[in-house]
Amino acid sequence: MPSRSALLILVLMGELAACSPRLDWREVRIPDTALKALLPCRPASQARRLVLAGSEVEMSMLACTADGVVFAVASVDLAQPGLVGAAMAELHAVAARNLGAPPQVRAAFQVPGSTPNAQAGIASFTGMLGDGRRVEEKIAVFARGTRVYQATMLGPSVEMEASEAFFGGLHFAN
Repeated sequence: MPSRSALLILVLMGELAACSPRLDWREVRIPDTALKALLPCRPASQARRLVLAGSEVEMSMLACTADGVVFAVASVDLAQPGLVGAAMAELHAVAARNLGAPPQVRAAFQVPGSTPNAQAGIASFTGMLGDGRRVEEKIAVFARGTRVYQATMLGPSVEMEASEAFFGGLHFAN
């Protein structure tokens, strides 16, 4: 029979193993911006041209997948202050439409250091991918000056703890 101290060591080792994180959070600076984000995996960058608020722009994105969930932060510089609010509203509408989900009411969302805007907000959607798989998506849209940002989690389920870490980790460096 194992000694009492050996049993205690085994119990502590089991507890430490149970506490090991599934997600490896790290702070990442979003290229060409002052935004910093917490991501649970090493992101890859990509860019694409799109029409947003009636203007053709290039959207850049850092994204990675961890624990079956895609974590992404995208940004686009609209160069015209008058387009910012319309672009943020459009990003929310497109997210819902892409999943075949009804438009959702946005809750207020303010990233420390962002420019206050009535269209800034966070929303959750449940819908289907093109292949019929059910997914959940949570997005936050906000701006700083003429640059609009969208932070996204997309997967079979969006866990509260990961959501709080991801969205709570967004902030601007001076």
